[in-house]
Order: sequence, then C-alpha cells, then structure tokens
Amino acid sequence: MKKPFNLKSKLNFLFNTLPILGAAMVLSHPISASAATDPFSKVTGYSKKGSAGLFKDMNALLTTIMFFAGFWVIACLIFAGTKLSAAQTNPQARAQAFGGLAMACVGGWVVYKCLTIAGFVQGFGA
Repeated sequence: MKKPFNLKSKLNFLFNTLPILGAAMVLSHPISASAATDPFSKVTGYSKKGSAGLFKDMNALLTTIMFFAGFWVIACLIFAGTKLSAAQTNPQARAQAFGGLAMACVGGWVVYKCLTIAGFVQGFGA
C-alpha cells in the first residue's frame, strides 16, 4: 500500500538538511590567496587614502542634500505665505497659514542645525 504524501515531514527534512549542506559548501572551499589582496585595487583612480576620498564624497552629498533642503524650506515658506494671503477673513485658514510659516521656520532651523552636526561629526575623522 502506498504511503500518503506528508508535507510536514518533507518540509522538516528540507529545513533540517539545507543549513547543513550550506555550511558544508561554505566551509569546504579554501580561501584563495587573491582574497587577501585589496578588492578595489583594480578600480581606476583608486588610492589607499580612503578617508580623504570619503570626506570629499560626503561633502558633495551634504552640499546636495542642503541644496534640496533649502529649496524645500523656501517652497514651504512660499506655500504658507500664499495660504496666508488667500485666507483673507477666514480665521481658521489664517491660523493654519501662521502654523505653516512657523513650521517652515522650524524646518529651516533644523536644516541649519543638521549642517552644524555634520560639521561636528566630520571633525572626529580628522
């Protein structure tokens, strides 16, 4: 008589066998001598002065982020100012506009302080 298909036992076998096979595959290969060399040595323009290049790239990234953050703050100020000018006699819309102006100013202050914090953190790498 044929035994019925038991999915639970097949999954147990699979999940118990795969980690053993994976460990055997990883541990059975010896580490080649090329693994001890620098993997980035074949990249054009690569030098072993990693921190100088890293700071150059991070400064470029910081400048780009600050550029977009500044435009975002200006856009928020313009949007809140437009909302304030459109409020006219509606006190609820006027309060929302003043709240938007305040939050845009707080956002600008946060962006400025992020620049200060980034400069402080950059000083640790020097």
